[in-house]
Amino acid sequence: MRKQGFLTSRSLIAAGAVLGFLGLAMPASAQERVSWDFLSGSLMVDGDIEDIDLDQGYRLEGAASLGEYVFFRTRIDNHDVDQDPGPIVIDTQEWGIGGHYPVDLGGVSMSPWGALSYERLSAEGAVLDGWSLNLGIRALFLNGDLEAGLGYKMAEVENDDMDAEIDIDALELSVAYRVVNNVDAMLNINNITLEDPDTGDSVDFDNVISLGARFRF
Repeated sequence: MRKQGFLTSRSLIAAGAVLGFLGLAMPASAQERVSWDFLSGSLMVDGDIEDIDLDQGYRLEGAASLGEYVFFRTRIDNHDVDQDPGPIVIDTQEWGIGGHYPVDLGGVSMSPWGALSYERLSAEGAVLDGWSLNLGIRALFLNGDLEAGLGYKMAEVENDDMDAEIDIDALELSVAYRVVNNVDAMLNINNITLEDPDTGDSVDFDNVISLGARFRF
């Protein structure tokens, strides 16, 4: 039986409850706000795809405020699938515009957000593109030193020349801890499903863990 990733819808609900509990126990400073001006880079350290180990990979992400509630975001995820006769590189890219609304709940600074992006997926020379919708929430604890976030992405990409279409669903849990000034250590855990809507065939990326750093400016 194929191993199931632990970052499921049920686990996201549980994680949200934990975030709420932490918020009551460890409120952030009322003046501290979630930053939407940052650059981050991470290296993949663990994960598998259909029980095949992911050999290596990286993640780059950035955001820049365009106003009080609007931001630009971009993200690149690169996965190296270790299989015979050789590795397959799967790359996804996003560029889009989003909005957020800062709120304080029980002394916790939170930022629910959403974004609509151009999505591009490439694998073994094949390129599909389309759109993606991201929804999430970020929250600060321990006087702003600790940040936790939950996110969901749904995307649809296609290539008319190849008569190919793929739906993407992704769940993410992220944690960042301030190391010094505006530099954070980061942990991200992702579960990703790529599905052919015509055949129902799918490929699951389970428990893809990446570690890296983020610079807030």
